[in-house]
Amino acid sequence: MLTTEVAQFPDRLRAMSIHFPFAWAIVHGEKDFEYRTKATKYRGIFLIHSSGTKDSDEYMAEYNIPQD
Repeated sequence: MLTTEVAQFPDRLRAMSIHFPFAWAIVHGEKDFEYRTKATKYRGIFLIHSSGTKDSDEYMAEYNIPQD
């Protein structure tokens, strides 16, 4: 669900690409932080882009993530 701020200012959206299943873990509160090689100065609302090369089912099985 989009917040009012995001809906009003879509040109200000920021996104971070994170490999699956780590993106899943962040969204579901299982992972509290993400290490980056380059510091980010941005603070605020951002989108999480789940990236990766493996099939989602492979990651789900490998990390014992329940499938909804």
